[in-house]
Amino acid sequence: MFAVRKLSACDADQLKGHLRRLSADDVRLRFGHAVKDAGMDSYAEAIDWSQTWAVGVFDKDRLHGVVELRRIGSCWSRNAELSVSVEGPYQKQGLGTRLVAEALLVARNRGLRTVFLLCLPENQPIKKIVRKFSGELTAVEGDIEARIRTMQPTPLSVMTEVFGDGCALLLSLLGQSTDVPMGGRGRA
Repeated sequence: MFAVRKLSACDADQLKGHLRRLSADDVRLRFGHAVKDAGMDSYAEAIDWSQTWAVGVFDKDRLHGVVELRRIGSCWSRNAELSVSVEGPYQKQGLGTRLVAEALLVARNRGLRTVFLLCLPENQPIKKIVRKFSGELTAVEGDIEARIRTMQPTPLSVMTEVFGDGCALLLSLLGQSTDVPMGGRGRA
């Protein structure tokens, strides 16, 4: 069973480990080009956690998948950029979709109206995920730009996120790893 929870700066080492475990092809699909281990470490260390929300999938206290949501522009901007990575052995289990759903719930509840994602044309898994959330795909200078619009937050969407965070915290304190239903699946 997997645990899904938000990440913080305290999880930087877990994030570095996750990025290092990605295959060369998965690194290229995630970053758009090859990146060495030192570059991935620098990337993880440079995250501005005040403008970034990340959600991770854990299996036995080890991070194996991450979605990052970064506000684009000023703190008043209503746009964000999304990126997702799942390690090879954990792919094709719906974890990428689950992570994107969580990121869209976070975006919605923070008033972010449009989520962008840039991917390589051959990245079929992420293009499939974008379509699941009614996203638009457009060719832009040899890459694919995805655009997903979020809904307005509601009391139910906020409570769904808060409930999921509370369950994840409680389970981590109890040392249990289980799949807690979190938001983003429906249109609350």
